[in-house]
Amino acid sequence: MPHLPSPPWNPAPPFEIPWLPRAIRCMIGNAMSGVQQERESLAEADRHIAEDEERLAVQLRLMEWMIQGGHNTAFAEECLLRLRQDLGHWRACRQLIVNAIARR
Repeated sequence: MPHLPSPPWNPAPPFEIPWLPRAIRCMIGNAMSGVQQERESLAEADRHIAEDEERLAVQLRLMEWMIQGGHNTAFAEECLLRLRQDLGHWRACRQLIVNAIARR
């Protein structure tokens, strides 16, 4: 197999690339950090999950109000989908952190 030359630049570690979504940087960074950092990141993920769950509950109450008032809920449904996706991402991030802590 031929030897490939290294790139002419020094690429940044993935957890330092600003255009990557924060959740992905969180996951990558946590895999490379110590237990204390992982526990702090776990607490941060828990806070984000709690906040997203509250946002989801508020969005559901808003949609109920909109339906009762006969309003179009298309945009509200799109927002609900995005909130559920965000919550799913944070839950996945949290699980990766828990797995990293368990491996230590």
